[in-house]
Amino acid sequence: MEQKEIPHIVKEFYVGYSKVKIADNYYSNKSKEEIDKILKKIAQIALQDNRVNQKD
Repeated sequence: MEQKEIPHIVKEFYVGYSKVKIADNYYSNKSKEEIDKILKKIAQIALQDNRVNQKD
């Protein structure tokens, strides 16, 4: 069985009634270029989701 890594929470906040926790574990061993690529992908997903939700 794979052991789960304990998240290193760097930020916590609420969006409405939802609690958001940001952990930086995933980025700790990545280059700046890899991180920039990941962040661009996240932004694309968020923008696409926002457009879909605005149509409703």
